[in-house]
Amino acid sequence: MNFSQLLTAVRLQPQAVTIPAEWAQGRACFGGLMAALVYEAMHAKVALDRPVRSLAITFVGPAEPGVPISFEVELLRDGKAVSSLLGRAVQNGQVVTLVQGSFGAGRDSVVQVSGLAPVPMKSLGESSPELPFIKGVTPSSFATWPCAGALAACRSAVAGHARWAAGCACAVRMWSRSR
Repeated sequence: MNFSQLLTAVRLQPQAVTIPAEWAQGRACFGGLMAALVYEAMHAKVALDRPVRSLAITFVGPAEPGVPISFEVELLRDGKAVSSLLGRAVQNGQVVTLVQGSFGAGRDSVVQVSGLAPVPMKSLGESSPELPFIKGVTPSSFATWPCAGALAACRSAVAGHARWAAGCACAVRMWSRSR
């Protein structure tokens, strides 16, 4: 199951998502993946004009692969400009990942700050080195990915809905590959 399929599973049936073993390192699913899946469940509960503004992620315990996980979202407050939510990944009756998030519409301001120009990057062509597969460390699906994919994902993530994931290398690589 690839990253896009996992996101779709969370959107369609958040009460019972099973993450395959290739998405784990040791006994736990990758933290970046768990954060991305909880975020996806949360994002589905807010208006499209309210992008994520902040997320606080707590990895309470290991999320075991191959065991169904329920993704629950509680709307704490839906104000005029900001929605506050609490997302949980629950497995075997225990919270494994907890995410508090704020989603808010933009605001008009007299202060104008122009952004920096994007950093020029090489194409992800055939000259990019491949990410090595390390048994027990790297998911088998990473075996043929260009390392530069993570850099492109960071640049894309800043402009897209997943900008929060830029610090989660695993989720960013998976997101960029699935686009």
